[in-house]
Amino acid sequence: MASESAIQYLRAVALQQARQQLADDDLLLEVLEAGVGFVDAPRLVNLRERCLAAPPGAFVECGVARGTSLVVMAAYGDGRIVWGFDSFEGLPELSDADDGSGVEFVGYSCSGERGEQSVRDTFARISVPMENVRLVKGWFADTLGSADTVPIAVLRLDADFYEATRCALETMVPRVVRGGFILIDDYNSFDGCRKAVDEYRAAQGVRSPLVVTDPNTEVWWIA
Repeated sequence: MASESAIQYLRAVALQQARQQLADDDLLLEVLEAGVGFVDAPRLVNLRERCLAAPPGAFVECGVARGTSLVVMAAYGDGRIVWGFDSFEGLPELSDADDGSGVEFVGYSCSGERGEQSVRDTFARISVPMENVRLVKGWFADTLGSADTVPIAVLRLDADFYEATRCALETMVPRVVRGGFILIDDYNSFDGCRKAVDEYRAAQGVRSPLVVTDPNTEVWWIA
């Protein structure tokens, strides 16, 4: 399991690199300086740009952690409904399809000891209101299907491993409107995530090219 000290070190390095990149956006810089999440400057900038360019529809994140990305989606949502789904219980066990990739993170709680409340703490710290935010606690298999999220304009998946990513793809991508955006946070991080995405796109005949935000983490495509 990854240690908290190692994660704090990575955050500090990312913040140092990000200050120059985010000189034109006080909110994104404040999000990073708050030190509450795991999303670096290139991904936050890309998320902002996808939100600003999105067609009509809701914003949805599957895998909220402490709300770093969710607060950006709400801040740039222009009054849209923003959905956030997370177990708030730590990362699940790997499946065979993950082939051991990410085993060191199994059991790690990305939302910390405060769980769902950590998201509300982040919103309060950044001074972004939550009246349009819908937080849903539980495993994706139990929550995504029954949530009335349609239509979706921006879908961000931070599901880490194969089974959760596959569940989110199969349930949520069909709800994304034409011209909407699908962002996959862990595509270049975990083998199982990449496998689930590649299988889904092949099965559905998705021809929209993958755009690389960061060669170590995120890709996205247009619906």
